[in-house]
Amino acid sequence: MSKLRLTLLGGFGLRDAAGTELRLPTRKAEALLAYLATASRQSHHRETLASLLWNAASEQAALASLRQALSLIGKACGREVLLTEGRSVALAPGAFEVDVSVLLAAASNTVDVARLDAVSLYRGEMLAGLAIGEPVFEDWLHGARARLREAAIHALTRLSAAQQ
Repeated sequence: MSKLRLTLLGGFGLRDAAGTELRLPTRKAEALLAYLATASRQSHHRETLASLLWNAASEQAALASLRQALSLIGKACGREVLLTEGRSVALAPGAFEVDVSVLLAAASNTVDVARLDAVSLYRGEMLAGLAIGEPVFEDWLHGARARLREAAIHALTRLSAAQQ
């Protein structure tokens, strides 16, 4: 399986290993992929994902919308990137290179070159311009944005201190 590149800083972007842009047809499919790629747990219960993005809908409608969004992700990225087992969903380990993960690893590195990489990766807020009107998702996104901003500031501060 070729690694896909998922860019979340400064907006949503998805490319295959050759650099060809891949598109997801809905904002909620983009939001779902971003959440799966960056949330701390490897595996997520379907009900949790459904309430994250379709909280106002009935449980049955929310789960149907989740199935549709997962299908859209599978069509765009390849079905092998999704791991489904019973009521759980995860992304295949190593299927994606995610700029957020690269930034967090580089920012925590003690080498100045890595910190410089972290600072250069921060091209703007995570999922800038994405608004889906779901309070639970928006709360999660707000927290993720704050953590990433802090990581970039920390890396820049440490770089600056090293230069003095």
